[in-house]
Amino acid sequence: MRKILMAGIILMRIVTFINAQERGEARGTVSGELYMAEYWYGIYNQDWGPPVFDTLVKALFHITDHGKKITLPYAADAFAHKEDYPYFDSTVVVPVIIIADATPGVLYNRSTRYSLTLDTWLHGMWVSFDYGKTWTFREENRAPKYYYASNFERLIYRMQSAGYDHSVFKSTNYGDTWQLISDKGYMFRGECGFDSSEFFGISGNYPTDPWSVYYTINWFDTYSITPIGEQYVFGNMNGIFPDIYRGALPGEVYVSSWFPDYTFKVSFSADTGHTFRVVYHSDSLYFLGENRTFYLFMSDRAAGVFYIIYNETVEMDEPWGQYAKICISHYSNYGETLVGTYCHDLMMNYLESCEGVLDMEAEVRDDNNVALRWHPPQAEQPILVYYLYRDNMLLAELQQTDYLDENLPNGSYTYHVRVMYVDSCKSLSYNTVKVTINFTGIADISTGSMSVRVYPNPTRGELRVEVAGQARNDREWRVESVEVFDLMGKSVGAYHCGSSENTKIILDISNTPAGMYFVRIQTETGVIVKKVIKQ
Repeated sequence: MRKILMAGIILMRIVTFINAQERGEARGTVSGELYMAEYWYGIYNQDWGPPVFDTLVKALFHITDHGKKITLPYAADAFAHKEDYPYFDSTVVVPVIIIADATPGVLYNRSTRYSLTLDTWLHGMWVSFDYGKTWTFREENRAPKYYYASNFERLIYRMQSAGYDHSVFKSTNYGDTWQLISDKGYMFRGECGFDSSEFFGISGNYPTDPWSVYYTINWFDTYSITPIGEQYVFGNMNGIFPDIYRGALPGEVYVSSWFPDYTFKVSFSADTGHTFRVVYHSDSLYFLGENRTFYLFMSDRAAGVFYIIYNETVEMDEPWGQYAKICISHYSNYGETLVGTYCHDLMMNYLESCEGVLDMEAEVRDDNNVALRWHPPQAEQPILVYYLYRDNMLLAELQQTDYLDENLPNGSYTYHVRVMYVDSCKSLSYNTVKVTINFTGIADISTGSMSVRVYPNPTRGELRVEVAGQARNDREWRVESVEVFDLMGKSVGAYHCGSSENTKIILDISNTPAGMYFVRIQTETGVIVKKVIKQ
């Protein structure tokens, strides 16, 4: 019976990301497209239990729409590495290290297996022309060879080291044949730039060898070395080294690094690594702890766009094992704007999962209320109910696509919604929205007695607003304007009084969708807000 220990899983993950460019994720050919090679699910041995597995499936994830969608075009049992066969005689390849050139749908995979016959590790390279659905064997070698995808179609590079031989080869036919172009590679780990001979590398080892950016435009015939400050790169953290990525414009470079406080930083340079600034800094996280959680980074082909990938294992009961949960945070404006975070519970039945809500929005309103709204996903099956969660706890079961979470204490809250369809399929993908409430109250601008009526409530369209009472100057309250807003703050109706004598206003909101609305009543000495329901 095939088994593997959890310690082995962690070790494999560390080996995968031990050096720059030795990673399991790659940008695609269009903005918003990513690829990942990651564990999908594992089933424990029923006799031993955790951390012993009988099945451990690794998959290629094709991520589109800036993280909103994930498909799994290919998956393989990681135990295939235990079999002693030449790769070219097998249809099985385990996705490990993924790179992509500029050809749509073309991927390269470098995986490693141990040969019992040869008593050594063998390193193979495969290519896919259909977004990872099928793979074609290219080569296998005893000595490690490192592959780098260029910013051009068909063009990739191979770097190898054997003693003092640091040779660089290029292929213009998807790795079918190779041509020697340089013997000065020096085994710098990194990434190709925009020109066919441009290369970014990163090298160092804390504390004896400061980390530096190596940059060349002629494949190391000449190159520059620029030190990186310790506030941007630390060094080896539990086997994981800093990594380097090209940006979307010439000269743009990102570096990512873990730090001793178990935080993850991403820093950006617009001048080929001469100056950096931090564009992302995670919360503290012990990534080898019980939840086995990792942060990963990938830059995009669009300027200022990048992704923080949060990867976590989740325990499952039937069958007994675990699966991967992946959340992709989409940032723009060089980290200034978090566009959205999209999470996917990659359970064993993920391929048969139904459409989720991926466009939920949240807005903090007065009096510590949070307004939430989303749209029904496009699906063939009718929707039975929406499950709304606050901080991963079920908050409400709803038929409508909006909700007002009222009277919350100050603090930060995270929301997401899942869909249950009439065929009992529950969505496994969703977006999360995070809000922070820091309400300090509104100054009392006037005292006195006041009566405000907004009726009928609920209403089918007509709204009557009446204000009566005495302010502190013994004058009657006067209405200056009345405006109706939906949950996202969009005005759907307004009435501006010609004089301050109006105390009775009539509005018509019959053309608005059913749901909750806010009526904002502006008087000469203050503002009153009332909630109404449109049927």
